[in-house]
Formats: sequence, C-alpha cells, structure tokens
Amino acid sequence: MQRDRLVREARRFEQARDQTTQLVADLVDQETGLRGYVITGDEAFLEPYADGQANARRREAVLREMLADEPALLAQLERIEAATEAWRRAAAEPERRAAAQGRTREAEAIVASGEGRVRFNRIREEAQALRDALQRREAATDATLQRARRRLDVVLYATFFAGLVLLVLTAALTRRWITMPLSRISAAVRAVSYGDLDRVIPAPGPPDVAALGVDAEQMRRRIVDELDSARRAEQALRSQGPVVAALRDELAPSNVALPAGLAVAAALEPVSGVLAGDWYDVVPLSADTVALSLIDVSGHGQGTGLFALQAKNLMLTTMRQRLDPGTALAWLADALGDTGDLFLTTVLVHLSTTTGRCRYASAGHLPPLLAAADGVRRLAPTGPLLGPMSGAWDTAQVTLEPGDVLVLYTDGLTEARDADGEEFGEDRLVEVVVATAALGPKAVVEASLAAVRAFAPGEPNDDTTIVAVSRSD
Repeated sequence: MQRDRLVREARRFEQARDQTTQLVADLVDQETGLRGYVITGDEAFLEPYADGQANARRREAVLREMLADEPALLAQLERIEAATEAWRRAAAEPERRAAAQGRTREAEAIVASGEGRVRFNRIREEAQALRDALQRREAATDATLQRARRRLDVVLYATFFAGLVLLVLTAALTRRWITMPLSRISAAVRAVSYGDLDRVIPAPGPPDVAALGVDAEQMRRRIVDELDSARRAEQALRSQGPVVAALRDELAPSNVALPAGLAVAAALEPVSGVLAGDWYDVVPLSADTVALSLIDVSGHGQGTGLFALQAKNLMLTTMRQRLDPGTALAWLADALGDTGDLFLTTVLVHLSTTTGRCRYASAGHLPPLLAAADGVRRLAPTGPLLGPMSGAWDTAQVTLEPGDVLVLYTDGLTEARDADGEEFGEDRLVEVVVATAALGPKAVVEASLAAVRAFAPGEPNDDTTIVAVSRSD
C-alpha cells in the first residue's frame, strides 16, 4: 500500500537523522578525549578519541547505505567527512602529536589559536545541515501521508453518508413495525459520522434489519481500525526510541565503589517519552574524597540529550583532574564554548569523608540544602548559570558533620504543580528534609519523591532529580 511505503520512507529519513546525531556524539567524544589528553597528558583520554573515530567510520558507512539513492544528501555527508578530516589534519593530530612528544607549550598554543574549535564548529554546521535536510524530507513524506489519510477520511465519510441515505430509503419503503429499530440504528450511525467513533451500532428488529445493524457496526470497526493504524504510523514516525535509549545509557551515573563511611541515595525521574536533561554522578577522587555533581540542562529531546552528554563528559574530565570546584566550572564554561540557546545549571562538590570538609561551586543552581542538628541551611549559588553569557565562579566551603545530610535537587521537584497551579516549592521540601534527615539519605530521597507525587499526582512536566549524601564517624 502507498501508506506503508510512505511510512517506510519517512522512517528511513528519521533513522538517517538519528545516525547523523549519533555521528556528532562520536565526534564530540573524540574532541573531549583529545582535550583531556592535551590538558592532563593521561593516555587514557585517547581511548574515546580512538573509539570515536572507529564509531564515526561505522556511522558514515551506515549513512552511505541508507542514502545510496539520495545524491544531494550523500553530498552533504561527504562535506561532513571532509570537515572532519580537515579538523583532524589541521588541529586534532597536531595537538595529539605535540602532547605525545612532550611539547606542552606547542600543544597549548595550537589549542589557544582556536583553529580546532573553528573547524569542529564547521563539522557541527555541516551535520546540522544534513539533519535539517533529512527532517525536511521526513516532513514532506509525512505531509504526503497526511494527505493520503485525508483522502481516506473523505471516502469513509462518503461511505457513512451513503449508508445514511440507504437507511432513509429503506425506512420509507418498509413497514411501520420496523421503523423504531431502523431509527436506533440510524441514530447510532449518525453519532459515529459526527465523531463519536466509540458509539456501538446496535442490531435490533427482525433478521433483515438486524443484519443491516451488524454490517454498519463492522464498517465502524473497520474505520476505527484504520484510524488507529494511521495514528500508530504517525507515532512511529515521531518515535526516537533507539537514540533516546542510547543517550540515556550514556547519561547513566557511574557504578563505582565509594569510600567507607559515605552514604549516598539518588533518584532521577525523566519526563515520560523524552530524553532527560538532568544528570548526576558521584566519583571517588582519593581514598577518602569524592566529587559529587548535579547538572540540569534546559529543554528536552535529542539536542538537550547531546548537550547533557557533552557537559557530562567535560564535568567528568574536571573531576578526574581534581580541579578546584570554582576553577572546574570556569574550565567547563570555556570547554562548552558557544552554547546557542541552550544553558545549564550545575553544582560541583568535593567532600572529604574523613574531615567532612565540603568545598563546592554552584552555577545558578537551586540552593543545596545542608540539614544539620540546628536546622537546614541553603547554600547559595557562587556564580551564574552556564550558557551563552560568560562569568566567574567562586568556591565556597562548609562542613558536613557526621549525621548531617546534604541534599541536591533540580527544579522538576520544587516546581511540580497541583491542580490549582500551586508549586510544591522549596519550603515544603525543607519540611520533608527536616522530618527525615535523621533517618539517612535514602529516607530523605524516598520521602521527598512521595511528597511531590502526593502534592502533584499524574505525569510530571519536568525531569525530577534528587541526591542526598551523609557521612558517619
């Protein structure tokens, strides 16, 4: 059928667009790994650089096969490949060789020249152009599919009206004793034709009239089935399940052993059906020190997911470098470069499980809560959010005593609204934390989420993330 062919065509363009997005992710891995190697000299950072190249070549081969009969789109793919090769030849490989040979100043000079950033931005522009072209082709195919559906609707409604005419003629020519059964059938058919597709058409009266009702009901069911099929096809076109699943796996927190005496509980509940813009992780820095980070990226979807993945990789780089929290956020802002319309808020904490020394920097994020014996303290931001505007970030310090609980969270929790539009708010969260802090981080996380669900039942409108940590003697 033509509709099936159109669905397959639109899905092919959608899958090609997903492959292009994944190709950009592979290239970002290369840039992130190379940047980490140049800064630290640690060859472990070359693994994502090498893996990213292999993955990118596989993606390019898949795209070539998918777009074999699309010369214009293939030409755009070749421009991506050419831009990638130019970036490697003019910036990436010179940086890597200089760093590998111990010529640190030369490597830093190449980075500072901005050549690599300019050429990598060219790759992004070419990739975006290919994604836009694929989206236009997908939209055009979808429009053709919609026109086919409208033609089908015209035929179906014409069938309905033909049935109504037949019913009227039959009623005029039959005996009066079958008028009422026919009226019931006619009323049900009319309701269906006006949009009540769940209205069951009855089959009353003698066998010949009842047979007419049965036929009309079967016709209604066929129409409902056709409309359901069309809706499923439309939903399939818009579905981005494979990419979302892959990016969610990439954004999952690390599964590593933490120092003794440290208790951590966390939960991330993304909005149903979309890719989360929240991310958190806890990474050991030494035998008794951990780094804890929470990121909240604006928006949802693939663009947000890729931005969150880039921010995650860069944040993990700062953790491994053990940069001071304020310095780490400044480095992260510089590494992200021009973020366009996207921005993020974040908190980075370095915690000693032995002394309780807690050094932190916050980029425009909601104030973390420090629950102690004498009450709850809000830790204010130490600098602006990360995005298009530049800024500076300070490092602040507090002490996490044994039994205290430090709580980080995103606005999906405090901005949840009830049926009257009232927000859950920080004050209610503070009440929950005060009531449960003595029971430990797990109790704080579970009670907070339960309180939000009770206050604003139903599907959330934003990603909800909460992390709680405490230490023992």
